[in-house]
Amino acid sequence: MDDLKSDLKIQIFTELELYELVGEKINEITFETPLFNNPYLHLDSIDALRIIGLLRKIYNVRIRDISLGEKVLYSINTIAEFVQEQNKIK
Repeated sequence: MDDLKSDLKIQIFTELELYELVGEKINEITFETPLFNNPYLHLDSIDALRIIGLLRKIYNVRIRDISLGEKVLYSINTIAEFVQEQNKIK
């Protein structure tokens, strides 16, 4: 599961070009850190859509409900749990 979390963090940070934004604060962004309403990341709804697209493209999982999306996209941990759960269902 830690491999999945690490991969997700790399893919999301690469997709959203967050490495330059957070700079030295990268180590403060843990798997538990909220992705939205975060003073370092400044993510918005467009970023959420980009993460959803990335999850669909790479992991073949879909988030079809807004309320589910809010829960799933909370942190790297919650995204990894969702991906792992969806892959068990298939």
